[in-house]
Amino acid sequence: MDDKFELPPRRELPEDIKDRMRATVRMRMDDPEFEPQGRGRRFLAAAAAIMVVAVGAAVVVQSAQDEGTANDPGATTTPSASGGFQAGNQATADRALVDRCWRAAMLSPQAEKYPRRREEWMGGRQMTWSGVRQIGLRLGQQIAGCELSETTVWISEPQTPLAPEDPTQFKMMMMTPNGGSALNVRAGVGKVVVGVDQSARGGEKSALEPYDMFYGVRTGEPRQLPGGAKVHVGVEDPATRKFRDVIYAQLPAPMVTVVDQPQPPGERTSPAGKKLAECVETERTKYFRPVVNAELLVPGAYAEFPATGQWTVVGRHQEMVVACAWNQASGSYRMEVDRWGLPLIPEDAARPVRYTDAIPFDELRLPERDRRKDRFAGFAGAAAEQVAELSLTQPNGTPMRVILAKGTFIAYVTGPPQGHDQMDIDLATYVAKDAKGKVIGSGRLVPQ
Repeated sequence: MDDKFELPPRRELPEDIKDRMRATVRMRMDDPEFEPQGRGRRFLAAAAAIMVVAVGAAVVVQSAQDEGTANDPGATTTPSASGGFQAGNQATADRALVDRCWRAAMLSPQAEKYPRRREEWMGGRQMTWSGVRQIGLRLGQQIAGCELSETTVWISEPQTPLAPEDPTQFKMMMMTPNGGSALNVRAGVGKVVVGVDQSARGGEKSALEPYDMFYGVRTGEPRQLPGGAKVHVGVEDPATRKFRDVIYAQLPAPMVTVVDQPQPPGERTSPAGKKLAECVETERTKYFRPVVNAELLVPGAYAEFPATGQWTVVGRHQEMVVACAWNQASGSYRMEVDRWGLPLIPEDAARPVRYTDAIPFDELRLPERDRRKDRFAGFAGAAAEQVAELSLTQPNGTPMRVILAKGTFIAYVTGPPQGHDQMDIDLATYVAKDAKGKVIGSGRLVPQ
């Protein structure tokens, strides 16, 4: 029997994991206020983490006491109200989102620009729109904006809040690649509007009023991609009701961009996947819509109309459902994005089916004698996971042909496209069954 002790074979960790582990160790050692219980535990923990990196096991050693402090609301220290800080209430922001912002900053090459201690990160208000969530942050004696998608975190460079007596009314802190904005706005300033103008490239002009996130931070919804656009910020003069515009030739980019929650993309090699990719590309390059998280969409139901060469595809990622179909007004395929519909969860047996969009028909693809305006081929939407069989019926009682795939559906007429009176979505009905043939939902496709 050989009792000789041998170490396991050396295994190299990926560099990104090593960097994160080293950053965790440095963050604990450099924090003068971090004092774990027990003499020498601080350096033992650091040494253990370094040793783990050396032998190649993917484990991060972290102090349980410090982690608990970082997530205990009672341990949060509120910075003193001074400078240009405006009123704020930390309780309005989801702490888990603030945690994501903090962790992303600590993992970034710009970590030294931000407070290391989680207690100094205070979240104001938050907004969820267009596939992202935005938060106003107070970081010790500075402020920042944070934007989060399903996979990525963007954070602005921290700034000192504008004091009430400052002649500057606002500073743009960042504009993300999605078109989301974050501004540092002086107390007492009224209406502020952020404009993104893509008209010179064939797109549209959009203007919105950023939302007050507390602490002097205001954030704007990502409605249009900013690349190549004319971007301006206007402040309303209360006396004249006119806006004084500032043009931004150089947009401040996020200081932090971290993919903190990577997810596998949806496939784009099948006929449905290729058409979905084509539609996303059209939205972004021709109409400059961000379509945040589009890479995660899984192609589902797909239908072709051979007689006219027209097609429709539906994609889905969790509660985000998109339907790509011909759009008569723009003369191209457009994507309808549904992020706000009823939840499609097994427990919600009363509403296992959700309508997303009607499918218009390209009248120019029909023989001239059959052309009519506002012709529709069918409906598209999503279905809960337990739906194994789905039938839809037109208001006149005529059944439709249904394609059900990967939690999505397309229901279309078998004959020529029909008008609104025959395809009235408000009166269409459905019946959904599970794999055993049990009816788990029925009624109008659009709830009243």
